[in-house]
Amino acid sequence: MRTRIACIALALGSLLGGAADAIVVRHDRDAVATTEEAKRFRAVCKVLPDGEGVLVAPRWVLTADHVATGASLGQLRVVFGGVEYRIEEVFSHPDARAGRHDIALMRLAQPVQRVEPLELDFDDGLVQGAVVWMAGRGDHGDGKQAVVGNDGKLRVAENAIHILENDRLAVRLDAPDDGALEAEGISGPGDSGTPILLEKDGKLRVVGIGSVGQTPKGMRYGMYGSLDFFIRVQSHREWFGEVLAADCTPSQARPGAAAGAAGIVREVAGLVQQHFLDAELRGLDWNAVRDEHIALAADVATTAERTALINGMLARLETSHTHHFTPDAPEYYQLLDLFAFAFRDWIQELMPPDGVVTYPGIGLITRERDGRHFVIGKIHGTPASRSTIAVGDEVLAVDDEPFRRVASFRGKAGRTVRVTVRRTAAGNGRSTIELTPQMLQPGRMFLDSVRASARVYRRDGAGVAYVRVWSYAGEQYQRELEQQLRTEALAGTDALVLDIRDGWGGASPRYLNLFNPNVPVLQSRARGAEWGTHDTQWRKPVVLLVNGGTRSGKEVLAHGFRTLDIGPVVGSRTAGAVTAGRLFRLSNDDLLYLAVSDILVDGVRLEGRGVEPDVVVPFEVEYSGGVDPQLDRALEVAAGLVQAAAQP
Repeated sequence: MRTRIACIALALGSLLGGAADAIVVRHDRDAVATTEEAKRFRAVCKVLPDGEGVLVAPRWVLTADHVATGASLGQLRVVFGGVEYRIEEVFSHPDARAGRHDIALMRLAQPVQRVEPLELDFDDGLVQGAVVWMAGRGDHGDGKQAVVGNDGKLRVAENAIHILENDRLAVRLDAPDDGALEAEGISGPGDSGTPILLEKDGKLRVVGIGSVGQTPKGMRYGMYGSLDFFIRVQSHREWFGEVLAADCTPSQARPGAAAGAAGIVREVAGLVQQHFLDAELRGLDWNAVRDEHIALAADVATTAERTALINGMLARLETSHTHHFTPDAPEYYQLLDLFAFAFRDWIQELMPPDGVVTYPGIGLITRERDGRHFVIGKIHGTPASRSTIAVGDEVLAVDDEPFRRVASFRGKAGRTVRVTVRRTAAGNGRSTIELTPQMLQPGRMFLDSVRASARVYRRDGAGVAYVRVWSYAGEQYQRELEQQLRTEALAGTDALVLDIRDGWGGASPRYLNLFNPNVPVLQSRARGAEWGTHDTQWRKPVVLLVNGGTRSGKEVLAHGFRTLDIGPVVGSRTAGAVTAGRLFRLSNDDLLYLAVSDILVDGVRLEGRGVEPDVVVPFEVEYSGGVDPQLDRALEVAAGLVQAAAQP
């Protein structure tokens, strides 16, 4: 008997999470679908620009929330049998987040023709070990090689439910000798929103929607042991009824993203009122500011518009360390990892089973200007740093879709992508670079980058050591810096350029002790041995390199360099962002970074002021072609200090 919700008979179907239209199968089987199998899965559709979905009623497609909210309403569309359909409205689950409640319904502008919707299965009798089905086109692979290619063929696979929880389930890709089914498989990278299907009475029914994949430690997703997580539809029965009632009584439809945006605006405004460093809220009528932005939320249609609205409200406070972040931004994951000590339980839930914060990417740091994304840095040791992408390039697209800082790489770790950049303002010269994204673990990435950045430059006969510290949010970064300076290559140089441009702050003033020449040199000798010297100090010339992205604790170091006459500061004025911030988890799992303490340095307020370098070097990054005048000048200054010290 068909289950009815409100006035609509819901049909079966739903998409998998994994690779854009892909299926990964056991290595000894070919899962290419037969003609008859292809007919059974016609309700599974492509959601452009980045995901999958399933038709559950003539005008309704079910998908993952991060697929439905990952693009503007104007960009979203679905494809059935080569025919594109426009999305009229998106209805997100009010508690949607990756891995939990990650579902959304999309109402089409017109009904889909000649495709029978699939029925949602609300039967609570699902059991662990039940056999389920999935299908997809495009990238495919096997348990030994993970994703191997794209031939456009539809593939069908089965699996047994490995994990069964109240609101989600997971399947695991097992090897043939480890209990694999005859057509064992999982969805591939990028197939978020694809359905997992249970066969009942000869018909397929949707039991879950693909949300996230999980990779075995030290391996690539798609290899044996990979887990594929799906949001169960049975635990969201009331929500489906509420949303789908819109087809019968439009006035009862959930306001969707607009209502969600208003609620988040209200929540953020309340946290500001309670925790912001200035109880007077900079003299603003904060209630009026809040109400103004709640009213504007009625026009919000996408995640990007929501965060822009909230950040516009926060900008009224004119204070650093005050910003709203969503999972569409690398900073979301970087901050979450930096503050992991305060969110351990949530991180474990958000990123099971290890609770390790990761996000897909190539290690680019970009800045948006007038809607365009420019490369301002390549984190050392990441795929971007090993590529020909240059600082100053405008990033246009990834795999021919408009560039998005996280979504462009979601589900593509371990597979080759094409990054298209423009290198001249004239707009004629475009280059496409192939590289392989990876799952980036922020804290580890920043720590490894200290070591990866270390190198020696030759300038005017002097050997100049160079190290870049992208993040100072923890003593481990300072320890790694000191360790690099003790390596044979760097210890034998004549001077140091310490580059603290961009990235995160967090540095402690005591880090300046590394350059204190008054610290005694220790010598020791065991019985019968030679004297050994133990000197932890850098006693040679040092130049500090800064720019407008040098912020927070890094600015304290820049201030100390100048006031203590440690060495020249080269570059451009620092950010003037010196307050103390606290991270708040919002009810929809967005993050609010909020300034909660004011900071003075030697009685001086650097907030809003910054530190002016001794040697000012302007740098217009856009279309700079990889040229770095600030670094070049810093190396020249360092070499000059060496020459001056050598003069009698």
